[in-house]
Amino acid sequence: MAVTKKTSTAQAPADTAPADATAQPVAQPSAPPAAPAAKRRYQVGAVPIHHDGQFYDVGAGIALTDAEAASLDGLLIPINE
Repeated sequence: MAVTKKTSTAQAPADTAPADATAQPVAQPSAPPAAPAAKRRYQVGAVPIHHDGQFYDVGAGIALTDAEAASLDGLLIPINE
C-alpha cells in the first residue's frame, strides 16, 4: 500500500510578508528643491578678477551670490538697482 502525504494549499494572508523577506524602509517624500541663491549685480573694481573660469576686466559687470561676492571682498563695487 502506497502512503501519500497531504500538502497544504493554504496561503499566508496578503497583509503578512514571507518569513524570508527583509524589511524595507518606507520612502519619505523629499523636500522641495531649494531655491537658487539670489544674485546681485556688481562692478569689478580697480583690479581684474578671475571667477568661474572667466576673466572680468576693471569696470565689467558681474552677477554673483552673496557668498561669491564675499569671497571677492574688496574687489567689487555693488550696483544699486
